[in-house]
Amino acid sequence: MRLIKELIHRRIPHIIGSYLIAGTSLILFVDWLVNRYTLPEYYTTLCLFGVIAIMPSVVILAYFHGAPGKDEWTKIEKIGVPVNIIFIFLVLLIGHRSNWWFEEITDDVVRNYVVHISSSDYFIKKYKNDYEYGSVVFSPDKYILTPINNSLLDEIRVSVQQNIISDYVNKNLNIEVNFNTIISEVLDTLTFPKEGGLQKTDFPVLKNVLIKNSSLYQYISDINNFPKSGLFRIFIYNVNSIDNNSNFLIVDPTVQIPGANSWGSADRYEYTEIDEIKDNIYNYIDVNIKHLTYSGTRLGEVIDTLNGGLVKIKQYKTGVLVKKIRLISSRDYHWAKGGAEMKIEDLINLKNYYQNNGSLDKIYTIDTKIDDIKNKLKTNFYRKDTWSTHRGEISYKLEVVDVIDSIAIAKIISEDKQKYIVRIGDIVNLLVE
Repeated sequence: MRLIKELIHRRIPHIIGSYLIAGTSLILFVDWLVNRYTLPEYYTTLCLFGVIAIMPSVVILAYFHGAPGKDEWTKIEKIGVPVNIIFIFLVLLIGHRSNWWFEEITDDVVRNYVVHISSSDYFIKKYKNDYEYGSVVFSPDKYILTPINNSLLDEIRVSVQQNIISDYVNKNLNIEVNFNTIISEVLDTLTFPKEGGLQKTDFPVLKNVLIKNSSLYQYISDINNFPKSGLFRIFIYNVNSIDNNSNFLIVDPTVQIPGANSWGSADRYEYTEIDEIKDNIYNYIDVNIKHLTYSGTRLGEVIDTLNGGLVKIKQYKTGVLVKKIRLISSRDYHWAKGGAEMKIEDLINLKNYYQNNGSLDKIYTIDTKIDDIKNKLKTNFYRKDTWSTHRGEISYKLEVVDVIDSIAIAKIISEDKQKYIVRIGDIVNLLVE
């Protein structure tokens, strides 16, 4: 009781309470400034640290100078307050050098690639199935698929390798075209791309073989740590059409990174178009590297919505966005991870817009798309790694009005605001008109 009376006499509860209220108000005000004017978020963290760190000095001063009347500075004050200030200074200094306060900038782009061009008979039987999304079916009763000869395969590999060396020298990328027979045999036992992305069971196989046989190991073994590594798998086969006794080649390209598996249709070529095959394979690789490593036209993503039709955008590369630049949104739908439901919501919103505007033909088309997605959900059609990027009518146009460090503020300039829904995570792309 004597201690409590002494603390009250020295007005310590009053002083500390007032300090906490003032400190909390300061933190909230700084946080408001950060959100209102898109200031660096570490300002709030620094303010919180300062309010807490100076508390020992507040307690010391309150104890020795809180009571009415004049007080002399004590030895405890002369030592304690400077020590507290020095401590704060040292923490700030160490924190600055160790990057405690600032947003950590990570190089999370794909920089390591393996290019595997294959004609293994291991996957020939896979082409009798229809995987949709542009896949081509080669029924065994109509087509005979056979591997191309090794000399042609190596010729294509050499051409692709030369183009990669020419275009990507000194680009801080590791791109290796596989010529190793042992590694080829292993890569040709991995999960067929159209049946899903790389599986957990694939990685031990990759590690065990590659660590013994190639420098590819340092890249591909780390592929489980998304998104550091990418694997191109390009399949080439001879095709004989039984019905009309014609022969041609197919090229079936895929790029795989953990969590994403992108493949296109198997393109048809005549035997006289080998040079075109070489060019198209390299173009496929080049386009995907630019997309995965340099984000292609993907300049950032929406991280917050603000009042007045404004959005906050996180740039993928600081300095790319400037005032007045115009953008357009796109949206990634990870179908089995809520993307299908999100797409249905977007379509329903679009349908409501056309209902209000009397566009019956549009409504019918939208209903068909919704029913198709719902049916695929019921049958578990969507694989866990399947995703698509959509733009079109659900997109909205923006114009950058301010840029601070890696954050850009953009105003939505699209008309017909009822057409689209602005979502956190929307991708922003350069608008080409």
